[in-house]
Parts: sequence; C-alpha cells; structure tokens
Amino acid sequence: MPGPLAAARLLLPTQWRLRHQMLWLLAGITTLAMLLLMQISSLRLSGVAADSARHWAEAVARTAASAAAERIAAHDHAGLERSLRELATLPGLQQLEARDGQGAPLLSLHLTPDRRLVTQATAGSGSADMVWAPIGPGGRDGSVGVSFSPRSELLSLDALRFDTVLAIGASGLLSMVCASMLLGWALKPLQRVARFSRTLGQTPGAQLHERTGSREVGELAQALNEASLTLRQQLDAIRCGDLRTQGIVDAVPDAIMGVDARGLVLSASPAVASVFGCEPVQLLGQPLAELLPGLDGPSAEQRTLDGLYMRASATQVARFEMDALRHDGTRFPAEVSLARLAPRPEDDPQTMRYACAVRDLSDRRLLDAMLNLYVRALECSSNGVAIADLGLPGRPLIYANAAFERITGYGRDEVTGRGGDLLLGEDTDQPEARQLRAAIDEGRSATAVLRHYRADGSLFFDEVAVAPVLDEQGQPRHYVWILNDVTERERTRLAIAERTARLNAIFDLSPDGFVVFDREGQLVYANPAFLAMTGWSGAALAQGLHLAEFDIALAGLCGADAPYVPTHGSSNED
Repeated sequence: MPGPLAAARLLLPTQWRLRHQMLWLLAGITTLAMLLLMQISSLRLSGVAADSARHWAEAVARTAASAAAERIAAHDHAGLERSLRELATLPGLQQLEARDGQGAPLLSLHLTPDRRLVTQATAGSGSADMVWAPIGPGGRDGSVGVSFSPRSELLSLDALRFDTVLAIGASGLLSMVCASMLLGWALKPLQRVARFSRTLGQTPGAQLHERTGSREVGELAQALNEASLTLRQQLDAIRCGDLRTQGIVDAVPDAIMGVDARGLVLSASPAVASVFGCEPVQLLGQPLAELLPGLDGPSAEQRTLDGLYMRASATQVARFEMDALRHDGTRFPAEVSLARLAPRPEDDPQTMRYACAVRDLSDRRLLDAMLNLYVRALECSSNGVAIADLGLPGRPLIYANAAFERITGYGRDEVTGRGGDLLLGEDTDQPEARQLRAAIDEGRSATAVLRHYRADGSLFFDEVAVAPVLDEQGQPRHYVWILNDVTERERTRLAIAERTARLNAIFDLSPDGFVVFDREGQLVYANPAFLAMTGWSGAALAQGLHLAEFDIALAGLCGADAPYVPTHGSSNED
C-alpha cells in the first residue's frame, strides 16, 4: 500500500510549478480539515443537542410533576388531563404520561405528526427515551414521564453547522488566496535564481545579485555565484589546456588523425598537409586504408589488440612501419603509432576509436643512408680517425675507425672511453703534445708530429691533426683526431739531416774554399776557408749575391797575371 509520500507524488505531478503544487496541497489540506471539522462538529453538536433536549425534558417533567401532584393526590383525572395538556403542546414533546404511586398508568397524552393531542386512558410501558420526574418523596405519590424529540435543536444546530462549514470554507479560500499571493511573492526570487542557473552554461562567470527573498534563496544565489566563478575558471583552464594541446598537435611534424571503428577519418592535424600532401578537411570521412593500405577497421582492431597495453591511459598501442600513400599516389616509408581508446557503453560506430600518428621516414632513411656513407668513408680512410667527446670527464674517445686500429694496434673496445694521450705512453712531456692540448683547450685546430707508441710498445712517428666539431651555439663539443703514420718520412728527414750535418762538417774543415748557389743563382753558403781567402764577411754574404755579382766581385780580387774566369752560365759551384 503506498505511503503518504507516494500518494503526494501521485497527486502532485512533478511537471507542475511549485506554486501550483503548493496550492493544490493547501487545497487538499483545507478540504480534509473541513471534512474533519464537519464530522467532529456534527458529532459534538449532536451530543450537545441531545443533552440540551434531555435537560429541557427533565425540567418539563419536573414542572408537570409539580402540576400533577395535587390532582393525583385528589384523584382528579380531569384536572390532571387539563394541567398536563397545557404542557404537552410545548416544542419537542412527543408524549406525556402520568402514573400513580404503584406505577399504574393514569393518563397518557400523545402528540401526532400533525401536532394533535391524543388522550389515552391507559398508557403502555413508555418509550425508552422518556424522562421521569417523581411525585412525592421517592415517587411515593406517583410520577410523570416526558418523551422528547431533539429535532428542533438539531435543525438549529444543522444551521449552525452549515454556517460553521461555510465560515471554514471561506477561511480556507481566503487562506489559499493569501497563500497564493505569498507564494507568488516568495517564489519570484527563486524563479530568477532558476533562470540564472539555466544560463550558466552560456554565461559562465556571471553573477546574480538577489537582494529579496528568504535567507535560503540568498544562500542558493551565493552558491550559484560561486559555482559560476568555479565554472568559468574550469572552462578557462580547459580552454588553455585545449589551446596548449592544439598547439602541441599543430607543432608536431607527425600527421595525427582520429579514426572511428569503421576505419574512417574523423579529424586530422595540420601536419597531414606536409605528410600526405592534402588539407585536413579533404581527409574527413575518408577511409584510412587510402592513406595506409591495408589498415582498415578490423585490421586496426587486431593490430592494437596484439600491441602493448598502457595501464596509465588504459589504451592499447601498436607501433609498426609500412609504406604509406601520398595524395598523388606516391609511396613513402612511414612509422605508424596506432592507439585504441577504451570503448564506452554509449559509444556508437561513428565515435572516435583510434588515434593514429604517422611519421614520414623519408628524411630519416636519407639521413641514415648518408650517415652509413660517412661511416663507410671513415672506415675506408687510410688515415686513422678518432672522435673525442669534450662533454665527458677526461675527454674520452668515443669512436675509432679501422685505420686507427691498424696504425696503433689498439682495438676499438680498448680505446673507447680512454683519452687521446693513450698513444703517448710514458713519453708525455713532448712540446708538440703540449701544443695540441693547448689548441684543444682554446677550441682551435692544430697539427703536430708526435712520438706515439703502439699497443706492443713499438715507436712510430704520427702526424696528428685535431679539429673541433662545433654545436649550434658555435661551441666545441667534440674533437676529431686524424692520425697519419709518417715514420718513414721522419726517418728519411733524419737521414737527410744527418747527411747534411756530415757534409757541413767536411766543408767547414776543408782548406779549400767552397760556395753554394741555389737554382736561382743566389749565393746561399760559403765555407770558412773561402771567407779567409777573400776576406769577405758572413754579414756581406748574408745580404745575398747573385752569380753575376759574385763573378764581378771575385774578378776584382784577382790580379792581371791570374785573371778570374767567370762561372756565370757554366756552373753554380766553384
């Protein structure tokens, strides 16, 4: 059985306004109160009428007993009837009966419906609602009974009841009118609050200044104002986040597309123009398989299910490489990252199911090819090449080519992570080595011939050239070492120097005079014996003499008996 709340919900439909609901509720309560008051007043008035009639009948009975006492004592039946007949016509009386002391009926007057008195010589036992008044002490001389009807009192009370109900109805109607006016006045602020709340979505941050109404309405308005400010802050944060996200998406060189469960493109980033050669709007609604052949809805589903599950984002991700198609049909290598979004119960086939990122690998493949070419070129070089990282402690070598291994005898794994001074062994105090270190510290290029030692300890001469590799800011981050084994050249140079030293010793000690001219005929050397013979000084010779000038000067020193034979044109040496 439904309770009061369920009944109230049935009687007061929720689509009605609160004012109407309150009025209907007040009308129902007023009607129920009127019915209850009518019932209670009817019962109470009926009881009052019955008591009033009884009291009135008792008074009539006592009066009749007083009037009949002398007649009964004198056995005057005619006088008894006359005295009682005057009383029998009183309003509300139906029967008047007199009895003697033994209870025997003496006289009974009965009022017919047409208000005529009928005299009965003998009476019955009397009705149950008769009121008796004794004559004499304890009814010794007799008694008089009166039967009454409260009809007249009830009629008066019915009129009073009607007036009461009418007054209650009028009061209820007046209360409803007053309540309607009061509710209309009290609900206007609430209606303004409701209208304001409906506009929060369009005008976040707006404020409602409600100065009328109850305290609760004021608190509700304040709460809505705070909610409006919070909503604006949240929307601003969301817009900022969307702008940042959109900025990131626009800045990413990868083509990012949103794809539904059918494999159709729903959204595309601006990068699709550079990757696929078409505008984003041209891809909307197109099958993804036209860009990535073979990648339709079922294939995307299977690839993501076989991929990695990312617990943090509750997505499944598949990464693979394939050939993609540009808008003009050109194929290019691409790296595809396909993420499957977690489905929701309310999603339909047209809801975005996959996020697809496509990266053009053409430049990377070209760079890889160029890098492989550079590496192969370094590996094919006859000079040893090593690269040092200046950003690591000790400036260690991080690369060495095959020629470096061949020249030094050290394997790549032996030199990687070690400094370039490894080849100096214990012979570290070389001036040329200090020059190279200073050049590296100053960030400039330099070349020097060093004494290096192979892995087996054998000595070799190494022409080392170092050059910095600058970063985007122009700062050296790496250094390239180029090694050239010049052992044979140095040995030849030393041999020539030794031979020259020996010849110089012979010329210096010889008693014969010797001079040397270069290919241009310029005097470059004269031994001490020649200077002693001619009396020339080394300072004069240092100024340089051409062969013709030499002939003239030497001829001036010779006498006529031994003339000088010029050597110009025949020989560069005398």
